[in-house]
Amino acid sequence: MQAIIPSHTTEGIAQIALRVPVSLRDELKIEARRQGRSLNTHVAMILRAAAGGSFGDQAPAAGSEAAAR
Repeated sequence: MQAIIPSHTTEGIAQIALRVPVSLRDELKIEARRQGRSLNTHVAMILRAAAGGSFGDQAPAAGSEAAAR
């Protein structure tokens, strides 16, 4: 799985609660799994793209040594 937060980030993390229909959550989970990402990473990437940003290749895969730091 791909994590979006590099271990050396200085940006900080904000935790939010997001209410969506169960059917949408299920669709997002399926697509996240297809892309090899966690649901959180997938949703964050969709939101970032919608806001005009990009994550590029800065994100190590979840479970990798880089993500564990």
